[in-house]
Amino acid sequence: MDTVLYDPYREALAAAIRAAAPGDVGRHRDPTCWPAFECGEIDEAEFVRRFFREGAEGVSFDIDAFNRVRRAEYRFLPGVREIVEALQGRALRFVASNYPVWVEELREAFALDALFEGVYSSHHLRVRKPAREFFDRLVSRIGVDAGDCL
Repeated sequence: MDTVLYDPYREALAAAIRAAAPGDVGRHRDPTCWPAFECGEIDEAEFVRRFFREGAEGVSFDIDAFNRVRRAEYRFLPGVREIVEALQGRALRFVASNYPVWVEELREAFALDALFEGVYSSHHLRVRKPAREFFDRLVSRIGVDAGDCL
Protein backbone atom coordinates (compact mmCIF):
# COMPACT_ATOMS: atom_id res chain seq x y z
CA MET A 1 0.00 0.00 0.00
CA ASP A 2 2.69 2.55 0.95
CA THR A 3 1.53 5.02 -1.72
CA VAL A 4 -1.92 5.85 -0.38
CA LEU A 5 -1.81 4.33 3.09
CA TYR A 6 1.11 3.71 5.41
CA ASP A 7 1.73 -0.05 5.50
CA PRO A 8 2.73 -1.16 9.02
CA TYR A 9 3.90 -4.60 7.86
CA ARG A 10 7.36 -4.33 9.46
CA GLU A 11 6.00 -3.18 12.82
CA ALA A 12 3.42 -5.96 12.73
CA LEU A 13 6.14 -8.52 11.98
CA ALA A 14 8.20 -7.27 14.90
CA ALA A 15 5.20 -7.76 17.19
CA ALA A 16 4.41 -11.22 15.81
CA ILE A 17 7.74 -12.99 15.55
CA ARG A 18 9.21 -14.76 18.53
CA ALA A 19 12.65 -16.24 18.10
CA ALA A 20 15.15 -17.81 20.46
CA ALA A 21 17.91 -16.47 18.19
CA PRO A 22 16.56 -13.40 16.35
CA GLY A 23 19.41 -13.53 13.85
CA ASP A 24 18.08 -16.87 12.60
CA VAL A 25 14.63 -15.59 11.65
CA GLY A 26 15.53 -14.86 8.02
CA ARG A 27 16.90 -18.29 7.29
CA HIS A 28 13.80 -19.95 8.76
CA ARG A 29 11.28 -17.95 6.69
CA ASP A 30 9.56 -19.54 3.74
CA PRO A 31 10.15 -17.05 0.90
CA THR A 32 7.23 -18.42 -1.11
CA CYS A 33 4.43 -17.86 1.39
CA TRP A 34 4.06 -14.06 1.14
CA PRO A 35 3.86 -13.96 -2.69
CA ALA A 36 1.38 -16.86 -2.60
CA PHE A 37 -0.72 -15.07 0.03
CA GLU A 38 -0.65 -11.79 -1.90
CA CYS A 39 -1.91 -13.55 -5.03
CA GLY A 40 -4.72 -15.32 -3.20
CA GLU A 41 -3.19 -18.76 -3.74
CA ILE A 42 -3.28 -19.43 0.01
CA ASP A 43 -5.44 -18.06 2.83
CA GLU A 44 -4.27 -16.34 6.01
CA ALA A 45 -4.20 -19.56 8.03
CA GLU A 46 -1.92 -21.18 5.45
CA PHE A 47 0.24 -18.04 5.34
CA VAL A 48 0.78 -18.32 9.10
CA ARG A 49 1.42 -22.07 8.91
CA ARG A 50 4.01 -21.59 6.15
CA PHE A 51 5.60 -18.37 7.43
CA PHE A 52 8.51 -20.37 8.79
CA ARG A 53 9.92 -23.35 6.91
CA GLU A 54 8.79 -26.75 8.07
CA GLY A 55 11.02 -28.02 10.85
CA ALA A 56 12.15 -24.53 11.98
CA GLU A 57 12.74 -24.60 15.72
CA GLY A 58 12.81 -21.77 18.23
CA VAL A 59 10.64 -19.46 16.12
CA SER A 60 6.93 -18.68 16.16
CA PHE A 61 4.49 -16.31 14.49
CA ASP A 62 1.63 -14.79 16.51
CA ILE A 63 -1.05 -13.82 13.98
CA ASP A 64 -3.19 -12.12 16.64
CA ALA A 65 -0.33 -9.77 17.60
CA PHE A 66 0.46 -9.23 13.92
CA ASN A 67 -3.13 -8.29 13.05
CA ARG A 68 -3.56 -6.10 16.14
CA VAL A 69 -0.54 -3.96 15.22
CA ARG A 70 -1.29 -4.02 11.49
CA ARG A 71 -4.86 -2.80 11.95
CA ALA A 72 -3.93 -0.12 14.49
CA GLU A 73 -1.17 1.47 12.43
CA TYR A 74 -2.66 1.95 8.95
CA ARG A 75 -3.19 5.61 8.09
CA PHE A 76 -3.32 7.85 5.06
CA LEU A 77 0.07 9.18 4.04
CA PRO A 78 0.27 12.96 4.53
CA GLY A 79 -1.59 14.88 1.84
CA VAL A 80 -2.66 11.84 -0.16
CA ARG A 81 -6.35 11.94 0.69
CA GLU A 82 -6.49 15.62 -0.26
CA ILE A 83 -4.76 14.98 -3.60
CA VAL A 84 -7.07 12.09 -4.43
CA GLU A 85 -10.13 14.17 -3.53
CA ALA A 86 -8.85 17.08 -5.66
CA LEU A 87 -8.61 14.74 -8.66
CA GLN A 88 -12.30 13.83 -8.47
CA GLY A 89 -13.92 14.58 -11.82
CA ARG A 90 -10.54 15.33 -13.42
CA ALA A 91 -9.18 11.81 -13.75
CA LEU A 92 -10.14 8.22 -13.12
CA ARG A 93 -8.50 7.14 -9.86
CA PHE A 94 -7.58 3.54 -9.15
CA VAL A 95 -5.51 1.75 -6.55
CA ALA A 96 -3.13 -0.82 -8.06
CA SER A 97 -1.26 -2.62 -5.30
CA ASN A 98 0.54 -5.77 -4.31
CA TYR A 99 -1.51 -6.74 -1.29
CA PRO A 100 -3.33 -9.77 0.07
CA VAL A 101 -6.97 -10.14 1.05
CA TRP A 102 -6.41 -7.57 3.82
CA VAL A 103 -7.02 -4.93 1.14
CA GLU A 104 -10.73 -5.60 1.70
CA GLU A 105 -10.43 -4.42 5.32
CA LEU A 106 -8.74 -1.25 4.10
CA ARG A 107 -11.44 -0.58 1.52
CA GLU A 108 -13.97 -0.46 4.33
CA ALA A 109 -11.91 1.20 7.07
CA PHE A 110 -10.69 4.03 4.82
CA ALA A 111 -13.74 4.29 2.50
CA LEU A 112 -11.48 3.65 -0.50
CA ASP A 113 -14.43 2.92 -2.76
CA ALA A 114 -15.66 6.49 -2.19
CA LEU A 115 -12.24 7.92 -3.09
CA PHE A 116 -11.33 5.71 -6.04
CA GLU A 117 -13.17 4.30 -9.02
CA GLY A 118 -11.62 0.94 -8.21
CA VAL A 119 -9.23 -0.88 -5.90
CA TYR A 120 -7.22 -3.72 -7.44
CA SER A 121 -4.51 -5.71 -5.76
CA SER A 122 -2.49 -8.80 -6.48
CA HIS A 123 -5.17 -10.57 -4.43
CA HIS A 124 -7.77 -9.66 -7.09
CA LEU A 125 -5.59 -10.03 -10.18
CA ARG A 126 -3.77 -13.20 -9.04
CA VAL A 127 -0.39 -11.84 -10.13
CA ARG A 128 2.08 -9.41 -8.54
CA LYS A 129 3.56 -6.18 -9.79
CA PRO A 130 5.85 -5.50 -11.56
CA ALA A 131 4.82 -8.37 -13.85
CA ARG A 132 3.38 -7.04 -17.09
CA GLU A 133 0.45 -9.43 -16.64
CA PHE A 134 -0.62 -7.47 -13.54
CA PHE A 135 -1.01 -4.31 -15.61
CA ASP A 136 -2.55 -6.11 -18.58
CA ARG A 137 -5.19 -7.60 -16.30
CA LEU A 138 -5.75 -4.27 -14.60
CA VAL A 139 -6.37 -2.26 -17.78
CA SER A 140 -8.58 -5.04 -19.09
CA ARG A 141 -10.74 -4.87 -15.95
CA ILE A 142 -11.02 -1.10 -15.86
CA GLY A 143 -11.57 -0.81 -19.60
CA VAL A 144 -8.91 1.72 -20.55
CA ASP A 145 -5.91 1.66 -22.85
CA ALA A 146 -2.58 1.28 -21.10
CA GLY A 147 -1.30 4.38 -22.91
CA ASP A 148 -3.97 6.47 -21.19
CA CYS A 149 -2.76 5.55 -17.70
CA LEU A 150 -0.39 7.50 -15.53
